[in-house]
Amino acid sequence: MKRDISIIKEILIAIEDDLIKRGHPFKLSDINYSILEGHLKLLDYENLIIVDDKKSLGTGETFYYDVSLTNNGYDFIQALKNKNVFSKLQKLKEPLSMLIPIAIDLLKNS
Repeated sequence: MKRDISIIKEILIAIEDDLIKRGHPFKLSDINYSILEGHLKLLDYENLIIVDDKKSLGTGETFYYDVSLTNNGYDFIQALKNKNVFSKLQKLKEPLSMLIPIAIDLLKNS
């Protein structure tokens, strides 16, 4: 899977806007679930989201329930919502762990 900053932005906005009801699996209709799951894992690993519950299916997929943003997640989504910051981040190939502080610094300096 290739990391896609546009998908990361879409996921974080969906979480921030409470688009997924509590007790329902986290899904976005326009994103293939295996790609969504991979990005959710990245966001969880980087401590941008909190996942209250995960359920594995026999198919190998894991559904994420009751997902919320951490303080770092809120900071990162604010940076991603800035068009200039987002445009610059789309051009970078650094790992997500490096993009987070870059995004926040770019927002501070914009």
